[in-house]
Amino acid sequence: DHGRCFSDQHDANAGDIAERIAACTHVISAPGEVTDEGLAVAYYVRGYSYDRIGELARAVADYTQSVAYNPKFAEPYSMRALTRMHMGQLDDALRDANLAVAADPKSYSAYTTRVTINMAREDYAQARDDTNYIIQNFPQSATDQYYQLAEIYLQLGDMDRALAAAETSVKVAPNYLQSYEERARILFAMQHYKDVVPDASVLIRVAPRSAEGYFLRSFSRAMLLDFGPALADVDAGVALAP
Repeated sequence: DHGRCFSDQHDANAGDIAERIAACTHVISAPGEVTDEGLAVAYYVRGYSYDRIGELARAVADYTQSVAYNPKFAEPYSMRALTRMHMGQLDDALRDANLAVAADPKSYSAYTTRVTINMAREDYAQARDDTNYIIQNFPQSATDQYYQLAEIYLQLGDMDRALAAAETSVKVAPNYLQSYEERARILFAMQHYKDVVPDASVLIRVAPRSAEGYFLRSFSRAMLLDFGPALADVDAGVALAP
C-alpha cells in the first residue's frame, strides 16, 4: 500500500485512482508506520486523487491535513489554491497561493499557481509581476510564461509590450501553438490585419479544428476586403463551433 500510495499520481486512469485512494487511506489509518512527512505526502496524494475525480471538498480537506503535518510542503497549498479557484473561492485561493510561495520561495509551481489565481481574479498587475519574476528566475521552465505575459499585457492595454512578449514566445517556442494564437489575437486587437493572417493560418494548418484560427483569419480578411476567402473561413469556423 505504501508503494501504491506514493507512486506517480499524475498518470493514472480512473481505476488506478480508486486503487491509489484506497492505498493512501490504508497508510493514513496506520500513522505509526510512517513519519509526519510521509503522512503529509499520503494526504496530498489522496487529495490530488480526489481532485482528479471531481471530489473537490474531499481534496481540500486532504490538502489541509497534508500541510498540517508538513507546513513547508508547498504543493498542497498550490493544489488547494487551484481547487478553491474551481470552487469559486478566489480569496481563499489567493491566500493559499501566497502560502505556497511562502512555504517554498524557490518553487516554480507556487508562482505559476499564484499567476493563475490572479488571472482568475483579474488582478493583471500582480500576475504581470509574478510572470516576469518566473521568467527571470526560472528561465529553463518559463516557456509558457511568454505567451501568458503577452495575454496579461493585452488585458492591461499595453499593446507594445503584449506584442513584444508574443514575439518572444514565438522565438522561444516555435512549435508551441499558443504562441501563434496569442500573437494573432494581439495583432488583431492592434488592427494589424495583414499580419494576423499568417499566424491564423499556422493555427489552422497545425490544428485544423481550431475555430479560433478560422475566425481570426476570416475577420482579418474581411477587414482587408478579401471577402470570398473571409466567407469561406467563417463557414469553416461555424462548422467547428456552431
